[in-house]
Amino acid sequence: MTQYGVIFDNEGRSIMVQNDSTTTAIVAGDILACEDANDNVLTQTTTTARAAYGAGDIKVMRASNANTNYTKIVGVAMDDIGTSDEGPMLMEGLFMHPVDENIEAGDSVQFAETTSMNLQQLDVETTTFKNVVAPSHKIGKALSGGSTANEIIIWKLTL
Repeated sequence: MTQYGVIFDNEGRSIMVQNDSTTTAIVAGDILACEDANDNVLTQTTTTARAAYGAGDIKVMRASNANTNYTKIVGVAMDDIGTSDEGPMLMEGLFMHPVDENIEAGDSVQFAETTSMNLQQLDVETTTFKNVVAPSHKIGKALSGGSTANEIIIWKLTL
């Protein structure tokens, strides 16, 4: 019988990644985006792919450095990661970040489409949809609110 999938990790809260930037370090708490050129890093069989995986196979960068990729948020840096270095990324959890605008507790949030590391309210009416089912920009839910720019909120990462 051919095996098509492998349980890679049953915890799923964090994974080792590589900072794909050669000029900008990642700071713990930075929101991270996936790098476009991250295809075909593993082999084509599950047996060899699991053995071939390394932290450098998942390339990320600070979302503020990847404004065209702000729809590809994949997690939050757990530690500082130097340029071209490897470190842990969290894919779930509770975080504190500033906002770009008024956000109320319970609002869905997205990464701000600016060079800041801020959040903004998910606006379904103006957000471009990648598919019909759900807006791809949503990265979490606000647990507290902030009434003006740069106010800090607590939010839950929900990818």
